Amino acid sequence: MNRKFIFIAVAAVLMLGMLYLNSAFLSATEPTEKAVVVRKVNTVQLVKNVEKSMPIKSSDYAVISMNEDEALANGIELGVDSEIRSGSLYRNNIEAGAFMRSDDIANAEDQDYIFLSLNKDEVPYFYEITNPGIIDAVPIEAGDKVSFVATTSSEENIKEQGYSELDSIVSKIIINNAKVIKVNETVSTDDDDVEASMNILVALKVDEVLKLEMAQKIAEVTLVPSKLSQRFISIKSSDIVQGIHGVRELRAGTNCND
Repeated sequence: MNRKFIFIAVAAVLMLGMLYLNSAFLSATEPTEKAVVVRKVNTVQLVKNVEKSMPIKSSDYAVISMNEDEALANGIELGVDSEIRSGSLYRNNIEAGAFMRSDDIANAEDQDYIFLSLNKDEVPYFYEITNPGIIDAVPIEAGDKVSFVATTSSEENIKEQGYSELDSIVSKIIINNAKVIKVNETVSTDDDDVEASMNILVALKVDEVLKLEMAQKIAEVTLVPSKLSQRFISIKSSDIVQGIHGVRELRAGTNCND
């Protein structure tokens, strides 16, 4: 009887041990689930209707972060926000709510950028900046507005005669708010000399082209950013000369009294 009981107990222990080992083996061989990595990407969605040739403004769109798989499944282009730069233009009419694509954006280096930059009554005009002046301190880029200031004389051609008749010299803005299409900067080296030059492509009306061409023949022309100029500014040399003479006369009178 005791032997039978012992035999049954040993068999039960062995069976339990085998079941435990089998369970542990199965647990060890089951594949572990990998953590799913969800990659977030930026997309650009318009918040208002836009028209072809309009400049792209940050208020026109919102940068939306979404799952990459979701964006690709819906045909939404990724990373379009990196294509938007200062002076970028829309290539197409797009409705609010649509997601922008890179081919909706035109930048200064694109072939169609000049065409998109011009209004119906405008033509492109190359202007060589020989007197950078304020441009060195306030750089300009595509999409900016510039004004042309002419310094001339009613008595003579200062390009030929210089500033001999100071009382007749006037500086005034002859073209205001001309849109910059492209800015080209070149650096040339000649032995130890390094020369930097700049020319810009601006959108002008035909009458403005004629005015600028004439001004460059009879006057000194300077380019300034429009945001730093006033539209109807005009300065006469007589105002400055009279002011200087007045100071001199005042000083002379003071010396006599002494």
